[in-house]
Amino acid sequence: MWPRARFGACIAALLLLAVCGQQDSDPAPPETLRVGVLPDQGTPAIRASYTPLFQYLSEQTGLPYEFVPSDSYAELVEQFVRGEVNLAFMGRVTFLRAELEGGAVPIAMRVIDMRFTTLLVARTADPGRKVEDFQGRPFSFGSRLSTSGHFMARYFLEERGIDPEHFFTSVTYSRAHDETVYAVRDGQADLGAVSAAIFRAMLSDGRSRGDDMRIVWETPTYPDYVWAGHPSLGQPLMLRIREALLALTPRDPVQAEILETIGAQSFLPAAPEDFAMLSQIAERSDFLADKQR
Repeated sequence: MWPRARFGACIAALLLLAVCGQQDSDPAPPETLRVGVLPDQGTPAIRASYTPLFQYLSEQTGLPYEFVPSDSYAELVEQFVRGEVNLAFMGRVTFLRAELEGGAVPIAMRVIDMRFTTLLVARTADPGRKVEDFQGRPFSFGSRLSTSGHFMARYFLEERGIDPEHFFTSVTYSRAHDETVYAVRDGQADLGAVSAAIFRAMLSDGRSRGDDMRIVWETPTYPDYVWAGHPSLGQPLMLRIREALLALTPRDPVQAEILETIGAQSFLPAAPEDFAMLSQIAERSDFLADKQR
């Protein structure tokens, strides 16, 4: 039996060929990789984390790159749909929206993205020890289009019988995970939903401290982020990008640094079954049809 990564790579490559093959012919390759990254942190942090990867992809494809920052999750989707971004790192909900509106094609995902979690965090000094202790108190989600900061956080709260709008005194939305952490730290909310990976990265790099913030609850796992290509990239270039991402290995010192800065151990091909759970939840909640959520 083939290992999942190898088998999945073959299947995903065939599916990518099928999706791209639906076009009459491959478009002329772009002159520049215009890369967007979900603004789940501030732009300086994103630029610092992803520049080594951008440079690597530029070398592997032979194309110069341009990082196209966005101010919100919705703006990234709009940039992608307009073709201003042709390669994007998205959460699953933003990907589903970009797929629906702009024909986004899944390329690859970090291994960590197969088992992602959301944390509910509070100030360390807060007496609340479980989610139910925060009833009747202010709560903060991340962006409305955030998979981990809103969509799955809401889903798992509702699985616990908690309707956020009725359980908490107020429900607010931040623009990014780090902003949610700071909002809770500074007393604007008593409990906040954040990406587990980003919260732990903030503890590691000093943007947050254990004596300020602590974890109240961690959700079950779910699939999240994915690298996606715009149809204008064409099949050959998307396959080249996928191969470049799958080739990254921690055994190479330079590549190990690239992987470390983006919180990855390695990459896997993205396959349709990885999106099944979120697609079903989105359809059930009519989430994708409501662009304001």
